[in-house]
Amino acid sequence: MSELKREQLLMAVIAGRGPAYLRGVNLTSADLSGAGWLAEADLRQADLSNANLRRANLKGANLEMANIHSANLTGANIEGANLFKVKGNVANLNKANLRRVNLKQANLIGASLVKANLEEADMEGADLEGANLEKSNLVRARITKVNLKMTNLDGADLTDAVMEINDTAWETGMGGFHGTFTSIALTDLLQIGCLSRSNLNIEIYCAGSQGNIHISSGRVLHACADGIEGEDAFMKILGWEKGRFITCPLESSDLVSIDKPIEQLVLQWHGLQDERNFSGRFSGLVDKIREYMPIQAHSSKKLVEFFERCGNSIGGASEKIAVTDVFVAEEEDEILCSISLNGRSFVAPLKFVDLDSSHPLYGDIAGIQ
Repeated sequence: MSELKREQLLMAVIAGRGPAYLRGVNLTSADLSGAGWLAEADLRQADLSNANLRRANLKGANLEMANIHSANLTGANIEGANLFKVKGNVANLNKANLRRVNLKQANLIGASLVKANLEEADMEGADLEGANLEKSNLVRARITKVNLKMTNLDGADLTDAVMEINDTAWETGMGGFHGTFTSIALTDLLQIGCLSRSNLNIEIYCAGSQGNIHISSGRVLHACADGIEGEDAFMKILGWEKGRFITCPLESSDLVSIDKPIEQLVLQWHGLQDERNFSGRFSGLVDKIREYMPIQAHSSKKLVEFFERCGNSIGGASEKIAVTDVFVAEEEDEILCSISLNGRSFVAPLKFVDLDSSHPLYGDIAGIQ
């Protein structure tokens, strides 16, 4: 079919009194900037290479197997469109609205999608080699079996994204998969690498510090950071709140400082986090209580019952006792105390101790009860 001018296209749409039917039409280098009549258009197998579609409305359009090579779609509204197997290498899709689009098996090699909205987009099997997705919105996007070799994901929002990366996306190229971990959890990145049975050297940078984690055939074998190695280094790296990472192919290495599956390492990390959060929550209170040691108090009914269950008898409720120390028991998620009674020492939960209402710590102890 011969090339059509913009005016001829518009007349064709008006005459058709419905969504534009432009299947297979040659629109190479056409100026369609700002076009509002392309919504729900049938553009299957159309040639839009080098076309100007800046801020065009392509919402719900069918672009299956269309050619948008080098096309300018900056700021275009493509929400809900079908881009199955679209040929979009080096296309400009900066700030485009691609929410809920079908990008399955799309060719987006070298495409620019800076600040593009790809929320809930289905990108299964897409080729994004060398694409720039800096600061793009990939919330709840489906990024499965995707080639992300040399893809720039710096600042991209990957919240709740479903990710499953092809081996080639991880194992080839000098720069590999890279981005920031303000938007992707390092634990997710590591688990993806292990699930795909990759061979990776992940370089992690944070506030002047550098760490490395080696994955071989899907297992974490080595970690190092700031002069330490093994699990300590691994946990230290996961503790970095933000920074950037680069993945490179892992050359053959004899370094083995970790011998645990990734699932166990991640559980261990979360356990450490829980302990630190708990300790931090009570550290101020523990220090405050220790300033009043020893503390004259009374046993409660619950304290009597607690000791009876442990096979000890301390008399009845309201018995005078002295609290001589307090400490945090992370594994029990509470504060314990040492109690002195009639020359004997016991350990019990601090919440079972009663203070006189006039004591300066009365409100603090009541708060944990």
